[in-house]
Amino acid sequence: MNVISSGTPGAKPTVLIRGISSYSGNDPLVIVDGVNLT
Repeated sequence: MNVISSGTPGAKPTVLIRGISSYSGNDPLVIVDGVNLT
């Protein structure tokens, strides 16, 4: 799951979930404040 926010107070974030068919890795994709934490 990837949550994207514009940084504007009160703005709704966009949530993207990585599908199995699109990526072959077994580790989850974790992004916090634009930084990949996997």
